[in-house]
Parts: sequence; structure tokens; C-alpha cells
Amino acid sequence: MPREQINTVDLTATPVGAATIQHEAGLHVSWHGGDDGHDGHVQVALEADVSYLTFAAETPNGETSDRTLLYTPVLSRAEINKLIRTLKRARDKAYGADE
Repeated sequence: MPREQINTVDLTATPVGAATIQHEAGLHVSWHGGDDGHDGHVQVALEADVSYLTFAAETPNGETSDRTLLYTPVLSRAEINKLIRTLKRARDKAYGADE
């Protein structure tokens, strides 16, 4: 399944209380063309350090108290353009080109 990483991750860890957390998360787009009898699909994934996942689980900030949001670093204009291009390419490979 093809996958492309959208952003560059800064692996510098940040002290938070007694812990050291690597807050940066990598944003990936993957897709499957559905050419082997299965339906095509597109997925977006965050690749994060376990310390960030632990921190996020311990400090929920989602819509309810048992959910949390994980963020990528702020995306640059170039990274947003890459995300849009990659999503369009993935969409076309998974579901066919728009007419």
C-alpha cells in the first residue's frame, strides 16, 4: 500500500513536568487502489512518539473526557500543498479520477 509522509518531524524532546515528551507527529497519507478485488481506500495517519501518546491519553482534550486529539506540528504552505496533491493522487488511485 503506497504511503507518503507529508511533513518533516522535529525529534527534539520537550520537558513537561517530570516527563520528557516528543510532541511532533508525522502526518502520512496512504492508499490502496482496489486492483486486487478489494475496494480502494484512502487513510490519513499520525505517527507519534509513545511519550506523546501517553501524554495525550493522560490529558484528554477531545469532545468528551474519554477522547483526545493528536496534532501534527503547524504545517507550512508547502506541506499543505503537498497534502492536497497527495490526497488528490490517493483519491484518484483509490476511487478513480473525477470526470
